Amino acid sequence: MKRKAVSLLENGQGGILIVDGGQAFHRKIVNLLADTGYRVEAATSGEMVLEEVQEKSYDVLLLDLRRSRSKGHRLLNRILKAQPWISVVMLAKDSSAEDRREALQRGAYLFLTQPISGETLDLVLRSSVERARLRAENSALKEKVVFDDLTQAYNRRYLELYLDEEIERSRRYRHPFSILFLDLDHLKEINDRYGHIYGSKVLRLVAILLRERLRKSDKIFRFGGDEFVVTLPETDSPRALLVAQRLSGTLRRHRIPVRRGIRAMITASFGIATYPSHGTCQEDLIRHADEAMYQVKEAARNRGLSLDIQEQATELVQSD
Repeated sequence: MKRKAVSLLENGQGGILIVDGGQAFHRKIVNLLADTGYRVEAATSGEMVLEEVQEKSYDVLLLDLRRSRSKGHRLLNRILKAQPWISVVMLAKDSSAEDRREALQRGAYLFLTQPISGETLDLVLRSSVERARLRAENSALKEKVVFDDLTQAYNRRYLELYLDEEIERSRRYRHPFSILFLDLDHLKEINDRYGHIYGSKVLRLVAILLRERLRKSDKIFRFGGDEFVVTLPETDSPRALLVAQRLSGTLRRHRIPVRRGIRAMITASFGIATYPSHGTCQEDLIRHADEAMYQVKEAARNRGLSLDIQEQATELVQSD
């Protein structure tokens, strides 16, 4: 039985964590995985479990429900929040259909009734490890597909998919939906003076600053170069204007370290577009917001904020 597990378990990204399983069950797992090099650990309390999953990566968590069903289900929620890819196998000496249904609905991979034969346990462990790794790989692949490598904002490819979905949702429920199109002012000066490495650093920090000032339902996308798009569900033009003002103030107040001894006050020009008044498709909304932003660049610099446009100025500050 041990040899069957080797191909899937050796060189694993994580390990197996046994919760409230007792010494005999722990030894059974350790013996089953002997010579595989796979990490097997045990935890005896909910607090200990949460500490472990915050600090280490696991493929499989075996959760024994000997003490409390309700406690085990609450713990399951917190475990999956910390490591969504982990395969949680819940164990009980007796269980009802309701117990099993609730566990699976909460995200458990399997619910098993003890005692469990060595052969069954071997199959469960191997399938659980394979599932966890596939989920982890899919999560990593999804990040590459939807996130911009430099800024970790969402990328333009995902913007095109998301806008269609959000516009359709707004059309169906007759709710407004706004976007902000923003272009960082004079980032080229930083690139020319200090190099693109420092310009890239500024882009990353700007994305972080903007993200911290948005709601969970809002999203920030890197459109290209030094341009970003912010999506604002359930938001009309006046409220989008307030968001633009808030983001503008956040950038203006913050001094971003460019390199040692040099800080930059980075500002941006904003354009606003709202569905359906400024367009009913993503092309029209982006075009409207982009044109509004460029009006700022050309005609409204240093003149404040209007409904569809926002201007700023940029300066470099020598630190003391």
